[in-house]
Amino acid sequence: MTSRITKLFAAAAVVMVLFAGYSFAADKVQKETTIKTSAFTWESKNSLENEINDIEGVTDAYLDIDEQVFTITYDGEKVSADQLVYTITDLGYTAEVMETKDLKKKDDNKASAKIKEPSMN
Repeated sequence: MTSRITKLFAAAAVVMVLFAGYSFAADKVQKETTIKTSAFTWESKNSLENEINDIEGVTDAYLDIDEQVFTITYDGEKVSADQLVYTITDLGYTAEVMETKDLKKKDDNKASAKIKEPSMN
């Protein structure tokens, strides 16, 4: 009997830890930063995009070489705009933050899509 109770408590603890981890992951802060840079060639575009995409927490990096503007989407809990600027300048290019904004959480979109307003007919 004691063995069953112990297993039940252990299973409950595992479930609680899993749900706690899920709720923290759902609350991560997605950010998008635009950075003006001196990069203007296809070679620099490929090099910079690869380097930035390799940073843990970065989900998307796109360099518009015509405008010389880098748009980077990332987890604000894992990386900062300052770290992105440092990486770009460390590779030999200028980098100046133009704008940083919080993005809508993907989980918010899913929740709102599932909820329908009741019909008043």
